Amino acid sequence: MGSRPAAEGGGAQLRTDRLTIAGDGAVYLADSDSPGALGVARLTDTDTHAARLELHGPPAFWEHHYAHEAALAVMNRGFTSSPQLQRVFAEVDPRNRAMLDLLRRLGMRREGTLRAHLIVDGHPRDTVILSVLSHEWTLDRCPVCGRPLLSTSGRRPRTYCSDACKAKAFRARRASRAEEFFAQRLIEEIARRPK
Repeated sequence: MGSRPAAEGGGAQLRTDRLTIAGDGAVYLADSDSPGALGVARLTDTDTHAARLELHGPPAFWEHHYAHEAALAVMNRGFTSSPQLQRVFAEVDPRNRAMLDLLRRLGMRREGTLRAHLIVDGHPRDTVILSVLSHEWTLDRCPVCGRPLLSTSGRRPRTYCSDACKAKAFRARRASRAEEFFAQRLIEEIARRPK
């Protein structure tokens, strides 16, 4: 996908915990000097009130959840830095289940289907349109799957979107603690060995 561009002034780059997103939308690993981009995540303006989310990349971009993290960062920047932006939308092939799931995790809702919208290899293809509006956008998201956390109407804020995500997070914390415990025991064992 090309070499890594030099950092541009004016806040052209966007950083997350794991990624750097260049001004042109190219996505790179934040702690890597590798020149190749992982993929592309960008908002393209269709007018001042709406923007199209574009995500492109090889399988690794999707499998390691880089696409989700990059899309979340790009959409957040779009909604927070552009007060006139009212809507972010995406167009996707209805057979692309992974992309549909990703867009739903970002809080997008299905608006409709453009029937026989494209001709691909001589065959008509439908296009599904999903979108999220600025007043629906929230930064309160499940740390496991990224889905927006729904309002709990005055009760204590939710941390996870479902019991399944809560259980997954618990298992991950337990595994992490076990790794720390065994690493500490190994360090102590090595320290006790005669020199």
